Amino acid sequence: ALKVNTTLTELDLGGEKIGMEGAAALASALKANTTLTLLDLSYCKIAAEGGMMLLQALEINTTLTELCLRGDTGIPHEIVGRIRFLPSLRRVRCNDPTLTE
Repeated sequence: ALKVNTTLTELDLGGEKIGMEGAAALASALKANTTLTLLDLSYCKIAAEGGMMLLQALEINTTLTELCLRGDTGIPHEIVGRIRFLPSLRRVRCNDPTLTE
């Protein structure tokens, strides 16, 4: 549904613990979505592989401008750092003090 969504602009999945399977589905949807501008994945326990899928999707998606990755997402620092500097993202919130918002 998110792939073909034309109205939803914000999605809060914070605390949902979507895991890698959910991250894969979300990444697939983000590659095609053109309306979502804010996504909260705080405490979602996505892990490294899910984080890499998210990074790859966000390299394609240019609509999302704000991403929240606070708490235990399971995404390694290196991947969060790469996500943080994607040109379309104006704001990335995370717990890592070395990565400024």
